[in-house]
Amino acid sequence: MYQLFNVQLLLLIIFQVSAATIILNSFTTSGPSCPPDSALTTAHIFPSSSNNGFNFTQRIDNFRPRLGPGVPITASRSNCTVTLNVTLSEPNTRIYLNLNGGYFSGYAPMIKGDTMQTVATYDWLDNPLHIRNSLILRGPNVGRFDRRGDTTDDNENYSPCNGGILTAVFYARLSTTSNEVRGEFPVDVEPEVERWGITTSMHEVPCRSTA
Repeated sequence: MYQLFNVQLLLLIIFQVSAATIILNSFTTSGPSCPPDSALTTAHIFPSSSNNGFNFTQRIDNFRPRLGPGVPITASRSNCTVTLNVTLSEPNTRIYLNLNGGYFSGYAPMIKGDTMQTVATYDWLDNPLHIRNSLILRGPNVGRFDRRGDTTDDNENYSPCNGGILTAVFYARLSTTSNEVRGEFPVDVEPEVERWGITTSMHEVPCRSTA
């Protein structure tokens, strides 16, 4: 696990929408597909003009699963776990997560017969509800994709009052039914082309009364 706490590795993003600010205090990453450099694996919480709230986007470079000559079978699966410490500036507020579902974008060249399943799950500490967004992409696909995913399980979820610890797990698996001999993957793809983004919505809402 990589602890991102120094000036170069800690990403702290604060944005203001109406009265409340959602604050990303820190995050850590673990998993074979999570590069330790924050320039390659970054968490972003930013205002959204489309949903009157925030979006949480996890960006990961080199996340795509691979099949091809000389590629080990383990490369057909990618996974990354991100744990975030999130708070709010206004007291007695909490985060309503995934109201607008999930979105997936990335780079995945695929031939006919290929199928890629991408999954994002979100869990708040001390909250039994579970969010699962998923996308199934079928080849052929030239390169980049940008799609809305399907939502299952509890669909949406609330943080504890005043924020909490959110664990996000991202997984992708590439399989094929094709017998076609595939060529080597291009080696000259620009880093920004390879970058994946996995997004869900966040809204600030009042905490429920305990009276």
